[in-house]
Amino acid sequence: MTVATLTAISAAVLAIAGTPAVADARSQIVTPQATVAAVPPRAPMPITYPVSAAAGIRYLSQIRLTFPTSVKCVYRTATRNSSGVIVSYGVYCTPKPTTAGSATVTITYTRGYYGWRASSVLKWLSSTYLGPAGAWAPASGTKASPGRWNPCKPAIIVKVNFGSALAPNPTRTAQEEALVKLAIANIKSRSGLPLVYGGRTKFMPTKSNRYDPTNPSGISMAFATAGVGYGRSDLLPGTVYNRGVGGFSSVSEVPPRIIDGFVVIDNRALSDPILTGGATGLRLAVYMHELGHAVGLAHADPDQYQVMYSIVRVPSARWGLGDLSGLRAIGRKPTDCQVVAPSIAAATSTAQTKEPSTTTILN
Repeated sequence: MTVATLTAISAAVLAIAGTPAVADARSQIVTPQATVAAVPPRAPMPITYPVSAAAGIRYLSQIRLTFPTSVKCVYRTATRNSSGVIVSYGVYCTPKPTTAGSATVTITYTRGYYGWRASSVLKWLSSTYLGPAGAWAPASGTKASPGRWNPCKPAIIVKVNFGSALAPNPTRTAQEEALVKLAIANIKSRSGLPLVYGGRTKFMPTKSNRYDPTNPSGISMAFATAGVGYGRSDLLPGTVYNRGVGGFSSVSEVPPRIIDGFVVIDNRALSDPILTGGATGLRLAVYMHELGHAVGLAHADPDQYQVMYSIVRVPSARWGLGDLSGLRAIGRKPTDCQVVAPSIAAATSTAQTKEPSTTTILN
């Protein structure tokens, strides 16, 4: 799962870059307008504004950010070229209203008599909007017959390695453990799958060894840094915005049968300003999202009002209507397990033997 995207601002970048500044006029203001993608209210939206290298802006004090009271915007980062000149300026903007609305965010930068301005328009919908019920996708199989866990298992145990980054801070570890437990409970209550928190483990899922031998046919979850070695996992792509991966192994049946799962959370999620700026809802949404992959859900793109959307956007960590449809489809149904059919019994006994399977990994 990622916490930001450049595609949402590509229109703004192209529009701004394509409007040249006039260098021979005093106080020349260039005002390209671009609309960035709509976002749910109160979800931090990253915006990157290009700054002309020709302007020679070297100090943040030369850049002014203006926005209306309906949003709150804060400085995120500035990129400089090899000469130390600022060439891009990034901000996080968070809409405040719970009703639908829009706002124009502007940066102005000056050097001597010359000035430049770039603006973007944010749009968002009501906080009560949960997206369409059809906004979900199975990670294997089809919507009509999605891959899922054996619904008659007595328990799907989730064990967690909180990793070296959290080890020196027992209080923070306990906080993240509480969020993981809540994410498990949120999936269990909506899907009916018998997910159970199984406590802590030292096992680290990697590409060559994804499953904890002390937790066969369960879900192995860990906090790690991308790479190879102690406290690391090469399952993490390590890309700029990625904050976790989740997946599972499944047996090729119709529908596919999931036999075990894994989740790896990038340690950067613990310090990312989007995920740690006050409320814990965004980190909870990340944990729900990656565990959603482990139980059989794929991304809900392009509907960004779902927890299973590929970019974290849901600050309250509440399921959208598409999420709920998907959880019901891959979950335990009232007609399951009334009579243990031979195929279900076989699934229960053979899952331990790790028969030939397919691995599915999703960010």
